[in-house]
Amino acid sequence: MKALKPEVLLSALDIQNELLGPTVNFDPRRPPNELVPAENLPTDLTPDMRDGLHAINGLSNSSWFFHSPLQYWSCKAENILEDKDIIQTVNEGSRQATSVNITLRHSIVFSGKRFEDRRLVAADAIVVTLVYALDSPVGRQWERKAEELAAQRSNKWRVIPESGRSLYSTLYEFRFQPLSLRDDFILGSYYFLTAIWFLSRLPKLRALKSRLGLIFAVGAHIFVSIM
Repeated sequence: MKALKPEVLLSALDIQNELLGPTVNFDPRRPPNELVPAENLPTDLTPDMRDGLHAINGLSNSSWFFHSPLQYWSCKAENILEDKDIIQTVNEGSRQATSVNITLRHSIVFSGKRFEDRRLVAADAIVVTLVYALDSPVGRQWERKAEELAAQRSNKWRVIPESGRSLYSTLYEFRFQPLSLRDDFILGSYYFLTAIWFLSRLPKLRALKSRLGLIFAVGAHIFVSIM
């Protein structure tokens, strides 16, 4: 639970800047006459080229945006080092919005969180997320830089997977699937057998003032549990 330590935040900032380029005082809005077509961009993007493709400057097949808890400190190392109460800054920043109007809530910028009185007091990990279109040069730069970081074999961090190459075209599907007739039959059988066992054991109880009351209490308990 040490993700909110200054040294961890500074290391995360180093990695973020390595993957994206300089992000200090990040402000991607650019005048229309400064935007460069994505097909004319080099492999290594300058901050101006990168920011020109940001989603705030118009959606396209090259658009991108990111969110990071380091934006609480304007992605500036000096602000992190001078912060005397990181916990307070983190909790005050949970309502801060990015340039694409995404709130930097704790649920998306930290993992392994611990709360006390509805205040975040610790976290296991910092989450920096890049969202980009498939043809985005920024996305390609992120992927290339991630592989280069993995190849450096730094003692300060460990890359997973070791190659630094993420999976492509991974589809996650969430669906609601009701129980089938077979599932209903199996589940009902378990309840039926449990009821038979309970009724068979009931007469063997030595001290029982009201069998009907006990049956009602157990039945009510089972009903509430199912609900």
